[in-house]
Amino acid sequence: MQTIPVYQADSFKVVHGADLGDTMSFADELMLDDVYTLNKVSPRRLLPVILSDDGPHFGTNGDTGTEGNALFWTVALP
Repeated sequence: MQTIPVYQADSFKVVHGADLGDTMSFADELMLDDVYTLNKVSPRRLLPVILSDDGPHFGTNGDTGTEGNALFWTVALP
């Protein structure tokens, strides 16, 4: 099992662009010209990930997710 530090999607808001004020959503809803910022007081959460033959699943003892549920990556930003 690996633990990955993550932020909740609503920790990011558009500060410049067409979707001004909106929070981050699914990848197909993101506007490439929008500028997002991370709320300075947003807590970083721990996401436990188990890699198995069935794909990634939520692990135990994390701050987010339900143990055993399938995990789907929709957005990954550097």
